[in-house]
Amino acid sequence: MLLHAEVQDYVQLVAKQILDVTEQHCLTKSRLTHAGHHLIVFQAYFPLGNTRNSGQANYPDFSPVACRANWQSTSTVLTKAIDAHRRRVLKENNGIKPSNLNRLLLPLGFRDGFFTQQFRDKMNELGEQRGQVAHSSGAMVTLVPTGSGELKRFADIEQGLADMDKYAARLLMPVWRY
Repeated sequence: MLLHAEVQDYVQLVAKQILDVTEQHCLTKSRLTHAGHHLIVFQAYFPLGNTRNSGQANYPDFSPVACRANWQSTSTVLTKAIDAHRRRVLKENNGIKPSNLNRLLLPLGFRDGFFTQQFRDKMNELGEQRGQVAHSSGAMVTLVPTGSGELKRFADIEQGLADMDKYAARLLMPVWRY
């Protein structure tokens, strides 16, 4: 299904742009974006997701004041967090189901409840339909995708994608002003 590939590419593009702009602000302007702040926190807590690595988690002072006061350390941690998340976005993404969206977008600052339940259901449905086409023989496919069907599927998710794009701009605002 072409729509699935296009939507997956779009979500990855939004995440990649957030990472690129955050990295640019860090390296050229010595500024921390909201997305960068979320990445630093996520990277510190990420080891807690695996009990074997949970002892390696650290708990630095995440306040914007502390991040600014210790900019050398903050920029190093942020650069590592950006690199790790860029790998998740570009190499470890497996689709557009809500769990995949969460994996890509939550570390950047999107909230778990950001997307409507209808949008999440439609993305799950689209992911399942793509899986049926990809993981079965062509003889098993009962519905052949059509242009009008793909357009209807896009209309169902268009607002959620537009909301994601609008919110991305908020995540790129600096944490502090000079």
